[in-house]
Parts: sequence; C-alpha cells; structure tokens
Amino acid sequence: MGKDQQKSYTCMIIDDETPAHKLLSFYIAGYPQLTLCGRAFNAIEGLELVEQLKPDVIFLNVTMPYMTGLEMLDHFSTQDHYIILTSALETSTVRDKRVNDYLLVPVTTSRFSQAMQRLEMNI
Repeated sequence: MGKDQQKSYTCMIIDDETPAHKLLSFYIAGYPQLTLCGRAFNAIEGLELVEQLKPDVIFLNVTMPYMTGLEMLDHFSTQDHYIILTSALETSTVRDKRVNDYLLVPVTTSRFSQAMQRLEMNI
C-alpha cells in the first residue's frame, strides 16, 4: 500500500438508541476510511448482521434489551472485529479484554477522533 493510501474499514453500529445511531453515523461519515455497512437496534438483529456483513469495526452499546453488548461478545469471534463499546456507564465499570476501545456517551468529536487514531494504530 502506498504512503498516500489509507486502509479502509467497514463498520457497524449496534445500539438501541436512535440518537446514538445518528451521532455515530455523523462521525463515521467524516472519516473517508470508514464505511458504514450496517446498523442494528438490538443485539439479536446485530448478531445476524455481524454474521452476514462481517464488519471490521463494531460500535457496540453496552445496555440493550434482550442481551447486553458484553453478552453479545460471547456469540462471535472478537479477533475478527475491532470492538468499540459505547455506553453512558463510566469506563471503570466495564473491563473486558475483548474490547478495543470505549466511548462514553454522549460521544465528543475529540474522543471519537482519538478512537479513530487508536484504530489506525491497532488494526
């Protein structure tokens, strides 16, 4: 890959809140290396889409109906995905080695930018 070329990543949002989808979609649209390939509003729908679309990056909410984001992690191979948890819970309450990054909701522009820098360095 040339110096001027950036790697591209497919990503998916799994969150039960419409405002979170809107905000994350807005941020994702600002990064040409990211392509939003799917969105789900609960973990059950999210599991099906992850299986179908096999995204590189998953923005995954912690608290959702039917199944939490952390419970959802048990259902797919996390080494195949870069997992960014999103939640209104403080980061100190969530410790999971399968998670690559954590965004506190509401997500700020600067924190999303930091997450994208980490993504570029680690994937």
